[in-house]
Amino acid sequence: MPTLLALFDPDIEWYIPDELPEGGTYRGPDGVLQFFGTLQETYTEFRVEPEQFSADESDRVLVEGHHRGRLGDQTFDVAFIQLWTLRNGLAVAFREFCDSDKLLVLFQHQSAVHH
Repeated sequence: MPTLLALFDPDIEWYIPDELPEGGTYRGPDGVLQFFGTLQETYTEFRVEPEQFSADESDRVLVEGHHRGRLGDQTFDVAFIQLWTLRNGLAVAFREFCDSDKLLVLFQHQSAVHH
């Protein structure tokens, strides 16, 4: 994890859709580390599978792919688009957009099972 965090600008802004349990804006490498911790607490299994990368001259990279994994006993496959902004070789911003409705249905199911 230290190697990964070294690729982030000290002021990185990391955004995940607000409607998700781990959603919101995280700031700085410590905030990103906190976000990764929420993934381990929330999901039984979680994989990020990038499939296509596009870059432009303004140091922005668009990544298309899927999140796959399990939440409790339910599996999921959710498409995402990530927009990375780089400066001086470090990530300064990350924004993710995904089909969060697919995940929210699983969270509702999981909540109903445990109540």
